[in-house]
Amino acid sequence: MIRNHAWLGTAIGLCLAVRSASSGEVAEIQNFTVRPESGSVLLTWTLPPVTTFSRLVIRFRVDGSAPETLFAGFPLFDAQTPPGAMYGTRHSRLSPRHTYSYRAFALDAQGVVRASATAVATPLPVQLPATVQNLRRTDSTSVPVAVPTVQGER
Repeated sequence: MIRNHAWLGTAIGLCLAVRSASSGEVAEIQNFTVRPESGSVLLTWTLPPVTTFSRLVIRFRVDGSAPETLFAGFPLFDAQTPPGAMYGTRHSRLSPRHTYSYRAFALDAQGVVRASATAVATPLPVQLPATVQNLRRTDSTSVPVAVPTVQGER
């Protein structure tokens, strides 16, 4: 099993581009990276233009090592993947208090893992909006209101 280790990574769930084939490239998952974002991480990767891969599976773990098998951890991405394509997927609703470890598995048509790559990231804290100050209403005019008094009160 070929392993490509990266300490930062990213993903989105769609095919971003398809590159043309060139000779001499190694059949492995290329540029598997994770980029921390506010409350999420963005994973990206590229498949080589000449490969036997037909499907890519990404699984993850929280606060632990990357999953070692297709059945370990939790599923994030599982799709048919043409050669030479650049992909991405976003893993959202994550806590900045945890570290997320990912492993991408490239499978051939028979379901055999031909390559894998790992990435680790911790999401950035979610930034809450600032408190609004000095806000004035412009859709109404201010009119003095007379308050009625009850007879006999002083």
